[in-house]
Parts: sequence; structure tokens; C-alpha cells
Amino acid sequence: MTENVIPPSPSWYCSSIIGSNTKGYFVFGTRHYVYTFGYEQCPPKFRGVYMGHKEKVTALSLCDHDDYVLFCASASEDGCVKLWNLENKELKYEHSIHSHKVTCISWSVVQNDLIVSGDEHGTIGVWQIDGNKQSAHRPEKGSILCLSSSPSTAALFAVGYKTGQINIVDVKRGCMIISRLRGHDEDVFSLSWCPVPGENFKPETTSDDITDLESFGVEDELPKNKKKLLDTDAGFGTDGWLLASGSKDKTIRVWSTSRSRQLSLLKLPSTGRRERNDESGKSRMWLTLLWSPHCSNHIMSGSMSGDILLWDITKSGKIKPKSFSGRGHLRFAFNLCLLGLEKKILCSVSMDRQIIFWDMDLHCQLGIMHTFGGYVYTIKPCTIDPGRIALGIGDNTIRLWNLNTSTEFYDITQYWQGIRAKVTALSWHPTKEGLLAYGTEDGRVGIYDTLSNKAPHISTTYHRRTVYVVTWGPPSISAVDEVNSSCHGYNVYSCGDGTILEHLPKQLDKEAYSINQLIQSSNPSYRAGTRIPTRSEISWSPDFTVVAVGNDDGTVEFYKCETFTLLAVVQVHHKLVNCVVWHPYITMATPNGSLYKHYVALGSNEHKVCVLDLRNMLDSCSSPQPLQTTESWRTLEGHKNRITGLAWNPHTDGMLLSVSYDGNAMVWNVADSQILACYQGHVSKILCCQWNALDPTEVITGGDDFTVHVWKYKDYPFKPELIEVKKKKKKKAKSIQSTETVVNTNTVETGTRVNTNTIETGTGISNSEQDMLEKLLEEKRQELEAKKTEDVEVQINGICQQTGGENNEADTDIITTTPPKQNKHDSIHSRTELSKKRPRKLKSLFPVYSKQESRGKKYTLEDIVMLTKLIYDDKLPAEYGPEIVHLGLFLDRRATLALLKLEGM
Repeated sequence: MTENVIPPSPSWYCSSIIGSNTKGYFVFGTRHYVYTFGYEQCPPKFRGVYMGHKEKVTALSLCDHDDYVLFCASASEDGCVKLWNLENKELKYEHSIHSHKVTCISWSVVQNDLIVSGDEHGTIGVWQIDGNKQSAHRPEKGSILCLSSSPSTAALFAVGYKTGQINIVDVKRGCMIISRLRGHDEDVFSLSWCPVPGENFKPETTSDDITDLESFGVEDELPKNKKKLLDTDAGFGTDGWLLASGSKDKTIRVWSTSRSRQLSLLKLPSTGRRERNDESGKSRMWLTLLWSPHCSNHIMSGSMSGDILLWDITKSGKIKPKSFSGRGHLRFAFNLCLLGLEKKILCSVSMDRQIIFWDMDLHCQLGIMHTFGGYVYTIKPCTIDPGRIALGIGDNTIRLWNLNTSTEFYDITQYWQGIRAKVTALSWHPTKEGLLAYGTEDGRVGIYDTLSNKAPHISTTYHRRTVYVVTWGPPSISAVDEVNSSCHGYNVYSCGDGTILEHLPKQLDKEAYSINQLIQSSNPSYRAGTRIPTRSEISWSPDFTVVAVGNDDGTVEFYKCETFTLLAVVQVHHKLVNCVVWHPYITMATPNGSLYKHYVALGSNEHKVCVLDLRNMLDSCSSPQPLQTTESWRTLEGHKNRITGLAWNPHTDGMLLSVSYDGNAMVWNVADSQILACYQGHVSKILCCQWNALDPTEVITGGDDFTVHVWKYKDYPFKPELIEVKKKKKKKAKSIQSTETVVNTNTVETGTRVNTNTIETGTGISNSEQDMLEKLLEEKRQELEAKKTEDVEVQINGICQQTGGENNEADTDIITTTPPKQNKHDSIHSRTELSKKRPRKLKSLFPVYSKQESRGKKYTLEDIVMLTKLIYDDKLPAEYGPEIVHLGLFLDRRATLALLKLEGM
């Protein structure tokens, strides 16, 4: 029951971020996590994630010794080194002897319980697991970039520094420097020991001809006396041990560790193109290498162009490397690692976010594991070919995933040209194959033709902020006059910064039309005088006759196409609407028309999913007034945070998939409001979801953990304890925090507000004592309300006595009304209110006046003008109409009494 995972990219610019062992484990560090895979078969299968680090993982190492073959040592930027189990992901030991960022770590090849680590301050940490002995030494100033354990002596380690120096140190003698290897001018990125002893790898010349054409870079096509190469089986002798190093100066050097001198220099071939530099202007170069354990003549290394090179160090003269065959990397590689029991598979990690596997015998490419370098914001299946899925990624790329292929590795194509920000929204053209609209975090909207190599077409009208939705739809009445501006009868609609824009696909240089203005002009009476809501979602029905628009106040408005005439308003949410998804008109189970074709699923910043039945609402769309409703057909409750994605199953009617910030993906049977499955494989928030159109049980989810998970919902049946356990833990935590009852009642003078805090009951209070407390609180509340009522009556009587006149008595009878008696339901409701932390907000004594005063700035200015005319006009009106009665407190006695009379009614 293992799901397939497209993982995040391994961390860049780290010398030991990947590792493997003889048990078939393949691991790499990324962000705060370590991802583990099994390499019993190709491609590797996901096994789990270790989440024990609090900071970014910068180095790791595995062991091939039997005692610790199932353990991994990993380090992070906070200086902590942890030893944990690969199977159950449980921590065994850890230490924090480093006070700076750990840059590399190496497990001793000879001694099974010895781990050595280095940091950017130059400190070498020595950790002997048996006995948990730790020590820290700083033999040399400078930042350590790489470490490598000697295959001959347990205590010997090669240390590469940022200064270009290489030291051989004895960690059991206080990291005493045995020898110094000087020759590199810049950072040393990689070190690798020769698998066999000896340092005599150069052959002796048997020719009498002193002319060596190869030393001058000239190949001799017909050499009369060919140099005799050393037999690789015989080795390089018995004295000393060879060490290879790769540096930022684009050279590979082979060293004699016994004589502390350089024996060979290999220069990387030039790419012939301009190199990229970092912000400081320096070259962003990295060179990694690995000595082949099967052939001591061969060293494998990366290159500036991304190719994996094979060097034969036994050749004389200028050595030309061979490249592994295959598509290869597009950027330089950071790490090389051998996989499998026989170490016949080479793995390379590159800046192009690809992990490529190579056959060591055939020197060819086996497959590619794609990785992501950002949030997975959106997943959209192609409308014409459902086997092709587009992914919007936060690493400024669009990934096109072809599910139709039968290859073991995922067939994914990457599109990056013309994209300068995170891709947050995608939409396929309904009828034109290969046409993909996208929106980005910086407000751009573009159209990509995935069937060609051309750059995307980008609209010249930008949103001010992130584009959250792009979709294709029929032209509106604003753009219907544009000739040949649409693409096969459809335009691109984008939603961002609270506005909806309509872009013309064939005239993207023209200013986009504002749908907000079109809605306001087509429906002048709707929301007149009130705030126009912020638009957060736009979704067309499958037949493109109705469009749904979600708002930040939780309302969803349904409009007629082209004219955007309002048909209905639904208010089942009270927070921002994130997604509106229409049920497909046909499914694989009902090709003649689904019974759920009029159903719409809504998700918002609330924790629930609402399903609407629009059958009656859409049938009566000819009504002159828009229909309004606040009820949903089904309310699906189970998530604990905002809903971020919804998707209907295209194979089965009434089956809905939902994802949330709580990290759960749930499959619902909408008819019964039951949860069929709950997946909790993501380590963080889930942002998007989709069904696999080729498999009715397979689900695809993506989140802010930089991953895409592919899983079958039948393998993860729902268990009630998955949700209920969290509730119990939360309640228990609250009860532990308070061990006594706290009741705070603050009273103020006339017009006071009563603040009653939540009653928190500890473990020492019985039910009878709690009932007694509630009874006392109820009596206190009634006493305060009675006192408040008496104060209000005294105030009103005082006002009426001051006004005087012949109508005082009648007006006083209307105004001094006592509140009705509280029934049993109100008493229960009041006790419920007392259990809330937030104080109960009392109603206004002048609701008519307060309502008129809260209409907005426009109406306040109109009232000021009206009040000025009434005060400075010689003749006041004989009667005060409803349009000015709320101004009575600012006018004469008659106006005040009229307002009080209306308030009393």
C-alpha cells in the first residue's frame, strides 16, 4: 500500500546531500526533510519522509556495515547531527557539538561506529556512536566544504576547504594534520579515494621515439610504437593511496597522499557558451566526481554543460573524457552516487531539478526522476486528452505530465521559457489541442502552445497581484464586436486582486475588458449603494451557459453568459470562496447524462464543503428578479482548516474529492455525506487535487511540501479516529492548562457591557459543582439585566420629562416598555453564550438610528446636507418622514419624540 511520489528537489550546493546503501535504500535531503526511496526496482519507490530536523538539511551519509546498515546520519543548518532509523524513522542519537552550519558528513568506511562532520566555521566533529563519545577540533581556519573517509585507515579523512586546500587528518589524534595538498586556487567541492591501493597508475614508455604527439594535443592515427597500458587487474602497486579532488577552478587533480604531491591534472572541456554568474559576479560553478569501484582507471565527474564524463587516468598526454549517452542534464550536477547491491547504477543530481540514473556497464541513461522546486499550486487535466496533466509549480515552470505512456519512469516535460514568476493558475482550451492558459504570481496572464517550441504569448494587461484563476469562456458582450479576436470562440478570463479581466487570445496586446464593470452595468440595482465584493473565483458550467463568480464575503453569484445578467445569489459560506466546481454533465458510468449534472460544490476559507442543487434555480432563470438562497443540498464536514481544492470523479457520479490546509485529502459520497477515504501522506498543506482520468480509483494531490502524490483511495479507507483523536487531544490540552474555575464579571456604570469569560473546569470539579456555578452565573446575569433595564427606563423618563408638552404622557407610554420575559430557550441560549470567550455584544438601544448611521460615507454626507437645510431653514416640516426621522436627535423636541416613538415600535 505504497503511493507514488514526485519529490522535491534535493538541496543545491551541498557536497553530500544524497546517499545509498547495500540494502537498497536511496535517500536525499531537501528543505527540512530527508526523503527515502527503495531501489530494488527501477524507478525507485517512495518509502517515507524523516521530519526530525528543524532547519534545512545540508548533509547526510549512509553506512554499509551490518550493524548500522538501516541507519542514516543527517545534519542541518542549526548544527545538529542526528542518527535515525530508515525503516521506522525513529531517532536513536543526536548531538549538537557544532555551533555553525554543518556542510558535510562522512561515515567511516573501516570503522562502523565512527561519523565525522564538518561545518562552515572549520570545526570537525568526531562522533563515536558506541559509547556516544563526541569531540570537536579546528585544525585549520576556513570553511569546510567536503569530507571523504579513507578506505584503508579508520581514522584518516580527507578534508576540502573553501580556500582550495586539502588536508589529510587523523581524527583519533585530535584531528592532527598528516599532510597538506596544495594546488587548487578555489573551493574544493568533492573528494574521492581510489578503491585500490597504490599510486603507480601512469604507464612506462616502451617506445624509443621521443616525440609524443598526444602531449601536444595531436592524435597519431598510425602510431608505430603504442605505449603499453598498465593492466587494470594488477592494480597500482601497494605503496600509498590515490585521492581525486574537484574544484571550482574547473580542474580535477589526482594526488599522492603518501608523498603529498599532485600526480595528474584534468581540465574540464569548455561548453562554448557564456557562463551564468551569481549576484556578486562570480561564476556559479560546481564540480562533483566519483571514483569507479569496478575499474580503478575510471573517474566519473560532472561538467559545466551538465554531461556526465568518464575519465581514464591511465592515458598519457592530454586526456579527453567520454560522455555518458542520453539526454543528460541541462545544468551542472551537484552529487554523484552509486546504487544497488553491486553498485552498477550511477545516480546524478543536478540544478535542472532532475535525478538521472545511469547504467555503469553500458554508460547510458536508464531513466529520469523529476523533482519540484516550489509549491504545486494547480493540477489541470487536458480536456481533449485526459491522459495529459498540466502542473503549475512555484519554481517558475509548467510541467506537462503524460500518463498515456507505459514507461516505468514518469514522462514529464518542463516548460520555463518566458515565465518569470510562480505559476499559480492553469486552464486548457476546451476545443483546441495543446493550448494552455496560465497565470503567475506577479499578475501576468499568458498562453502556451505546448505542441510547439515557441515562446508563450503574454497579455499586456497585468493584475496588480497574484492571479488565482484562469479559465476559458465564451466572449462577453463587451468583446463580442471584436472580429477574429477569440480563439475558436473562446476568450481567457483571469481573476486576481479582486477583479476579473477578459483577455482576447489573438489580441493580447490590447487592453483586457473588466468584467466587474460589465456586471455592474448589467445589474444596476444589485448591490446598489453597498460595497462591491472582492472577486475570488470564476467558473463556467460544462455547457458554458452559466458562469459562477465567488466573492470574499462568501456569496456565489450565477450569471448568464455574454451579458452577465444576474440569475441567482447563494450565501452558504461567510468567508472567501476558494473554489467552485461543477459536476460533469456525463461520466463513464452515465454517458447519456448524469443525474448530478446540476450540482455544484463550493469550498471556502471555512472548514466545510457545500454542495448545491441548481436544478430548480437554473430552470427558473427567466425570472425578472435574481433568486436568493442560503441553504445547501449537502454540507460535508470533516476538514479542520480552509478548503483549497475540489474535484468531481469523472468515472463515478456523486463522488467528490476535497483537500485542505489541514493536510488531509478526503473522498466523499455526496448523496450520503459520508467520507469514503482519507489520505494523510503529505507533510504539510495540500493546495490542489485531481482524479486520474485513466484510473477511476487513482487520485493526484499536490501541496506546499513541493510534492505530488499519486494514490488509490481504496487503499486509505476512512477511520473515524483520524479526526476524533485530534478533537480529544485539543480538549485535553485545554483542561490541563487550567486547574481551577475562573469567572470574571466586570460591570460598568449606566450603559455597561457585561464581560463573562469562559468557565474552564479542571479535573478537580464535579458535575454537581459545575451545575451550581452555572446557576450562580444565571442569577448574576438576570440581576445585571434587571439593573440595566431600570437604568434605561430612568434615562428615557428623564428625556421625556425634559421635553414637556401635552403629548408627553402618551409618548412615555410607548417608550418605556419593559423587555419580555425570558423563556426556557433563551435561558439555555444565554448559558451557551457564557461558555464563549468573546463577550456577548449587546443590541443597540436605537436600532433604527444605528442602521441609518452605518450606511456608509456617501449617505452620511447626504444627511449632513439635509440636516444643514433643516436647521437653517425658517420653516421646519410639519411631519417628519422616514427619510429624515433618524435625524431627530439633532433637531427639535417633536423630531426627537418621533424618533423615540419609531424606536419603541
